[in-house]
Amino acid sequence: KYVQYGKTDKKVSVVGFGGLRFDLSKSNEENAELVKYAYDKGINYFDTAPGYCDDRSEDILGVAFRQLLKEGKKDFYVSTKGKPTVYDTSEKAISAVKESIKRLGVDKIDFYNVWCLRKMEHYELAMKKGGQYEGLLRCKEEGLIDHIVFSSHQPGDEVIEVLNENNFEGVTMGINILNFSYRWNGVDHAYKKGYGVVAMNPLSGGSIP
Repeated sequence: KYVQYGKTDKKVSVVGFGGLRFDLSKSNEENAELVKYAYDKGINYFDTAPGYCDDRSEDILGVAFRQLLKEGKKDFYVSTKGKPTVYDTSEKAISAVKESIKRLGVDKIDFYNVWCLRKMEHYELAMKKGGQYEGLLRCKEEGLIDHIVFSSHQPGDEVIEVLNENNFEGVTMGINILNFSYRWNGVDHAYKKGYGVVAMNPLSGGSIP
């Protein structure tokens, strides 16, 4: 089953692949087989970030993506991220995007997240003059990013506040039975306003089961 990601032209699988839980006792090539298996089962949305899995996640997905592209399979989308606290200048942000592209073996990032907004100060840091967002806009102009989005661990009211400034096309949010009570109004607002909404941590990193 596939749905439109917000107002973009991309149809993504309702079940995505999160790249934070690879078995690190296995090689990158072995783990890449899991990514390819997911693709063969119809998943076309793959999410990762620098630092995931002892900083191996982007490389693992890169092994899989290179193999898929070699076979002529291009109908998948990748989401990765960068923290405004780490990439606090436009130059650092641009360099991070280029490094992720190189590691992932793709020619562009479909969805690039301003990563891990936990409070409004993080958003403001990303948006400052000469900051991360400015660099991401330049990457978008150069065709290195298709869509600038953000990932949030904020209360719903703050998610709404960020969305209402109209700087992003979608949001990745931790949504599960433990936290929905203080975040769901953000989900509802995003959906009604036509933003893409990605639910991460649906099982709270494994603690729910």
